[in-house]
Amino acid sequence: MEKHIVTVGELRRQLESYPDDHEIGFSGGLTLGRVKSRGPDLVNIEFAEVQADLDDEFRAEYPGILVVFLKPED
Repeated sequence: MEKHIVTVGELRRQLESYPDDHEIGFSGGLTLGRVKSRGPDLVNIEFAEVQADLDDEFRAEYPGILVVFLKPED
């Protein structure tokens, strides 16, 4: 699956016009899980929801579905 990467600088530029007390929402009801360093120059923004594994048969039948998130267990 193709990764969509944005630099920290680009994200900051997109957010710079908003005050610090503004809230950020995520489409589809996703919730922020954590921000974690994954290498010397890579940061992951992770959601609290779990990404489901899609098998090849499902992907072939539903090519427009790229990812499915599952609600985390309470």
